[in-house]
Amino acid sequence: MDLTNYFLELVTDKRKGFFAALISFLLYLLSLLYGLAVRFLAFFYAINPYRASCKVIGVGNITLGGTGKTPLVEWLARYVRSQRKKTAILTRGYGGGDEPAMLAAKLPDVPVLVDKDRVKTIRRAIKDHGVDAVILDDAFQQWRIIKDLNILTIGVDQGFGNRHLLPRGVLREPLSALTRADVFVLHQAGQAQDTATLRSFLSRINPRAEIVETALVPTEIFRLNAAGHRLEPGILKGKRAGVFSGIGNPAAFEQTVRGLGTAVAAVYRFRDHHIYTPADISVMRQEARSLDLLITTEKDAVRFPATLAADLPCAVYVVAAEMRITNNEQGFRHRLSGLFAT
Repeated sequence: MDLTNYFLELVTDKRKGFFAALISFLLYLLSLLYGLAVRFLAFFYAINPYRASCKVIGVGNITLGGTGKTPLVEWLARYVRSQRKKTAILTRGYGGGDEPAMLAAKLPDVPVLVDKDRVKTIRRAIKDHGVDAVILDDAFQQWRIIKDLNILTIGVDQGFGNRHLLPRGVLREPLSALTRADVFVLHQAGQAQDTATLRSFLSRINPRAEIVETALVPTEIFRLNAAGHRLEPGILKGKRAGVFSGIGNPAAFEQTVRGLGTAVAAVYRFRDHHIYTPADISVMRQEARSLDLLITTEKDAVRFPATLAADLPCAVYVVAAEMRITNNEQGFRHRLSGLFAT
């Protein structure tokens, strides 16, 4: 039994039966304890919060899974630079450090600082890089830091799950935490049939917050370990391909690949930030013999050594994508420009 999938089915109420109901009840009791701990920590750290001498933009979420934080951080860094302001990206660098490595490669003029102690890293960014603003990745639960703009990302395909806290649901904080957000970013809104219900709920709980919709748009295709050699977008059209990824929202990436006209014949999903090993190649090798190619993400490419790719019977291609605002870009830019108006 795949325990990870079993857990996900429990917290999304897809697993039925007496045993599942019993486990769900036990998880609910644990979620009550988790909720008390979160509320205590939020209260404790907010007693004497840290105020930086530069602007602080926080990006985060309140659910498990991919909600588009990394592409939003990249977009924000480009925006701040376009305003002729110095900025730095601050991250904890989860897993194999794929996100910091990818951001550093795509934003060579923006320092990407990795450290669990965000206050120390903010001070370092100010002292060593003279920044006007810092962008904190995965920072919604950084209660001890005062943010000038607090951005919450929400994956529209998942929303808030069953609206229970961990481990009964996917919420990292109670929904009352939504009142702290200045901006809601609905990620992959283009893949949802309707965001009206979610938008209405957010407007009721936090009417002062801006609501923005975004989508990931493919921008570049290249062979693994050959990022400088850009290929034509049509190269994947009609190809029989396998898609592998170790990201928070693999379904969204797989849909992006299908949107390029690719015939997705096999899907391999690994845990977020998964470090690839020869054992993973063994899983894919046999089926890959009947495929034209394999496709993965930029984040996964950082964690996929060339030596492993050499053992596959077909080529590995990388689809790079960037965030595009599909609704309320003007309102979002107005909120951002207000940061530097004073």
